Amino acid sequence: MLSILIQYKNFVTLVYKVIEENSIPGNDDFYFEVLRFYNSGNVSYQDEVKHYLKEDELKIFKLLENSLNGCKIFQRPSIIDNFIIPRDSLSFNILIWKGLLDVSTELCIEDRKWITVKKNTELGKYLFDFKKVISKTMINLSPNKPTKMYLIKGDEVGVLDDKGEWLKIRYYGKKVVEGWIKRSDVD
Repeated sequence: MLSILIQYKNFVTLVYKVIEENSIPGNDDFYFEVLRFYNSGNVSYQDEVKHYLKEDELKIFKLLENSLNGCKIFQRPSIIDNFIIPRDSLSFNILIWKGLLDVSTELCIEDRKWITVKKNTELGKYLFDFKKVISKTMINLSPNKPTKMYLIKGDEVGVLDDKGEWLKIRYYGKKVVEGWIKRSDVD
């Protein structure tokens, strides 16, 4: 059963509710499958899940629990990562369902709950890792391997990874571009 479809720029996210066979209602009798696709012309391929919960996981979980009226999150961060879905450039949707919660509080939500997190909230500041380009900079295929693509002052990029003086970034323009830039090229 399709729970939600989100299209943002060239990315499409499908979230399916999956019912387990021979399950006992009220227990962990369902889970969600999240599929992210990147569309490039006629080619579609499944996108990797970005790991948002890389720093200060306890703080992020506390902020999430504050949005859940007494629910306690039980699952590992790597599982929660799968349910953090970019909605647009200013917000995320986070899917919480009873199987992700501590068994003592799993009844605090009926089936599932979508939490919308805006960029300018305390939780948003942990999940949105966007930086502004401060001057024209070349995009590299890997550190020190430049391409012909570049970013200009004011462009906003999502940070996916970092290696010393280099940042792996994703730019959401007319098409989505990933590559490496120098850390000194962003604020």
